[in-house]
Amino acid sequence: MPSKTTELLVSKVTLILNDQDGLKTRVSLAPREGFLVPVESDRKNRKGGDSNGGIDALVEDYYRRHPEKTPPWKE
Repeated sequence: MPSKTTELLVSKVTLILNDQDGLKTRVSLAPREGFLVPVESDRKNRKGGDSNGGIDALVEDYYRRHPEKTPPWKE
């Protein structure tokens, strides 16, 4: 039986810290075609080494709208 390959996207990353096991990372994957909005590389929006566009822009926008949730190291 031939195997079928599917492009996957990281849909969620969860970091868990506890005193017994330390830091654990849980990554949830989803098929690319499962997303309603097309996912494209943000390279066309990048200039040099800065963080314009992409996930960085989403994070910055979130912290702008929710300043009380901004981590101390980010202030």
